[in-house]
Amino acid sequence: MLDQERMLVEDLVLNNTVTDDYEMLIKDGSIEYKKDFTNRPDKNFASAVFNQNFRNVVGVSKMFDPELLSRTESHIGTILAELKPYCRTKAYRYVHEGHSYCIWYLRLRNTINRPNSYADIIKVEMYMEGGHVKTSKLIDTISAHLINEAYPVCYGKDARWANHLYPVYITEAFCKSNFVDEKLIIKTI
Repeated sequence: MLDQERMLVEDLVLNNTVTDDYEMLIKDGSIEYKKDFTNRPDKNFASAVFNQNFRNVVGVSKMFDPELLSRTESHIGTILAELKPYCRTKAYRYVHEGHSYCIWYLRLRNTINRPNSYADIIKVEMYMEGGHVKTSKLIDTISAHLINEAYPVCYGKDARWANHLYPVYITEAFCKSNFVDEKLIIKTI
């Protein structure tokens, strides 16, 4: 699956869909790809290709290890738990398998009755091409867009709606409707 994601990003870059700071791709999940998790150790995933393709991709993780930056920021757990609604942490530089990333955390909502928790916090990351620092203006703009996307319109009954970063219920329902029902397959067997 991760290989497919990387190839899709490469196609988007080659087709000039993701080109600069105004045409970015927001990806659900981390962009920290591990070399061990690929089935294609070929030129498609060489470092130069990664650097070119992922410079305008933003990874957004709803589940993350709060201690990821504990070496850089010893009190990161406390900082995240006390993060005010609609606020972000400062941006941190994180190095993973030779790639530098700009990482910050953002509390998306004003969660009632959940003080001092990680509820509604996301980890946002961007690749730092050549170690170039991302500007505060860019980070603030991305953060503002993510906060706006945090209020999905939930059609139908979906118990997970509060955890969605974007509205996915209708998309999931449509995709599932294109598959043969598992009960039908079992009856056929």
